[in-house]
Amino acid sequence: LVPVMDRLSTIGFENIEPFGSTLRGFSAENFRALADTYGLNVPSSHYNTQEATFGETLAYVKTLGQRYVGSGGFAAPGITTLENTLATAATMNRLGEQSVANGTGKFFGHNHAVEFTTVYPAGDHADEALSAWEILVRNTNPDYVTFQLDVAWAAHAGVDVVALLEEYGDRIELLHVKDA
Repeated sequence: LVPVMDRLSTIGFENIEPFGSTLRGFSAENFRALADTYGLNVPSSHYNTQEATFGETLAYVKTLGQRYVGSGGFAAPGITTLENTLATAATMNRLGEQSVANGTGKFFGHNHAVEFTTVYPAGDHADEALSAWEILVRNTNPDYVTFQLDVAWAAHAGVDVVALLEEYGDRIELLHVKDA
């Protein structure tokens, strides 16, 4: 990890977003000290978002100095049914409210292709359908929940990313940009 952080700092990166497994074995204080050594900020990470242990997550990420807390996906129970998707939105709202109250900042959801390719009927019209991603956006509180748009996965799902940003840009505060 030290060579990676050294390289990122050397080539000019200022912010990193570690994944949960990267953080394993480090206390929050030790990881924060290591990042500080290389002048790197940790505004967000993909970390544990299980509701039962979310208090521990909040303590850890607050020490890292995060302004957002989330994971490389969405909170439980997932998007396997419309009911689960709506329950996931409710979970995200609860976690987001806790995170904001903790002073950490908003909770975020990170997409893959499936959130855009999974579509459910919505509203009172049988012909109206929304992707699971759109359902999550529409059913979460923007004061507590934001989204990290993984541009590569969205494009892989056939989404016009520019149009999505134009329509939902006020709900997307983080971008995950990669070549896929």
